[in-house]
Amino acid sequence: MLLARTVTGFLGAALLLACVVLGHWYFLLFVGLIFLAGHGEFMSMRKQKRDVVSLTVTALFGLILLFWNTSFGGGVWSAFHGLDALLWPLLILLAWTVFSNNRYTYEHLAFDFCSALFLGLGLHYVLLIRFLPFNGFYWFLLFLLGIWATDIGAYFVGRWIGGPKLCPGISPNKTISGAIGGLLVALAFTLCYSWLLYTELRTHWIAIALITVGTSMFGQLGDLVESALKRTMGVKDSGTLLPGHGGILDRFDSLIFAAPVAYHLIVWTSQMR
Repeated sequence: MLLARTVTGFLGAALLLACVVLGHWYFLLFVGLIFLAGHGEFMSMRKQKRDVVSLTVTALFGLILLFWNTSFGGGVWSAFHGLDALLWPLLILLAWTVFSNNRYTYEHLAFDFCSALFLGLGLHYVLLIRFLPFNGFYWFLLFLLGIWATDIGAYFVGRWIGGPKLCPGISPNKTISGAIGGLLVALAFTLCYSWLLYTELRTHWIAIALITVGTSMFGQLGDLVESALKRTMGVKDSGTLLPGHGGILDRFDSLIFAAPVAYHLIVWTSQMR
């Protein structure tokens, strides 16, 4: 299990970094596949018979949100304006509760719609960070470093110090010491990174610290949110796609949840220079 986890983690990280470096269509395709895989895992966790209509509508809905105003936008996406992007899929799914003879219920609709909304918008901000007009490549690496360093730091500090549990009813292995340790490790790594790449980022260390704190805290919260969902749905992992890690959502939950916060902090602090 440990070997499979290590190999999968290494290969996954290498693939992600390669797509980040190559950028544009490679990264768009990678994030699009992450969305489709994550959407499939959400649908599987619901443990209801596959509904082709809801699966198709929510997948298209999430993809519209994901690629909104990116270089993949325009065309069919431009037919949706403002709240229409939320309204039409919602109306279709509401109508489907009638035409399905109530086999598809409001409860199913709420779960499917919220899942697509979370995935589509969260990953949309992942794209926005990578394609920032001011050194998006370096800012995305900072964001990624904050997520990964928090994860690694929380694991090792939590095991080393132990102590009171962070949220025992949701994730019994996580500790308060691990959460704080992950944040501090992330700060150490991102501050060193920003110092080494100061000519590219040209941002005060306080701004880097604010971005890292937001990324780390919301990344850890995202992990807890997914743990709460899995407990509610009665599953151990979101899927089996990644040997030793579980599913796509198990690996990308922190990144998806933290991306909107990190993006707005980056933009906000850039205006303070």
